[in-house]
Amino acid sequence: MRKALVAVATVLLLVSADNAAVSADSGPPPDPQQELALINQIRAQLGSNLADALAAQVQLRQSLQDNAIQQQAVQSDISDANTKIADLEDQIAQAQRLEVVLSTRIQTERDQLRQLARAVYESPGSTLLMLAEAKSLSDLFTRVVDLNVAGSRAATLKSSLDSDLADLQAQREREQTARDEEVTTRDRLTAELAQLRALQAQQAKAMADLETKIAETRWEISRLNHQSAQLAQQVTDMLQQ
Repeated sequence: MRKALVAVATVLLLVSADNAAVSADSGPPPDPQQELALINQIRAQLGSNLADALAAQVQLRQSLQDNAIQQQAVQSDISDANTKIADLEDQIAQAQRLEVVLSTRIQTERDQLRQLARAVYESPGSTLLMLAEAKSLSDLFTRVVDLNVAGSRAATLKSSLDSDLADLQAQREREQTARDEEVTTRDRLTAELAQLRALQAQQAKAMADLETKIAETRWEISRLNHQSAQLAQQVTDMLQQ
């Protein structure tokens, strides 16, 4: 960009020289005091432009720093969300394994209860066998009580296992809900991070363009003492585009 500007300035300088030669033939040369006043005016204009550009540069630099801090915070939140998701998925998997174990035990207890009921209530032979094997009425009564107690215990155990299974399933559902919420949070944070990165790219480009403009303005200020007022004004107008 600077090389192009130098080339343009050179061309303008040659044009200015030609115009000056023509002017020398057609009229009096420009007033040196007016020329100096115009140069000073251009210098003030360029200085003001440079000050504005430097102020914008400071603001852009701060915006880039703020963006980097925000990205770091969002990235940390995403990492936390991923950790929570992994923990919840482990808990869900463990709950599912326990559900399989409890379901198997419940099925076993259900089968045992069914066999016990069949032995006591559905098989007359078993009742006769129990009467035959009983040594006394008291012994028979004890055997009947034992069967009832065994059946009651089996039913109580099955009921307890059913309750444990229901609690475990409810816990797993809560963990699944929490996991889904964390996934939603992570996705939102990921989208926010992408927006911050896109903004960072735009800010970085603006910073590069601004630095180029600042360098060009400084170079033109340094060249003012070696240029005609007309050429300096033309270059200044070009810098403001």
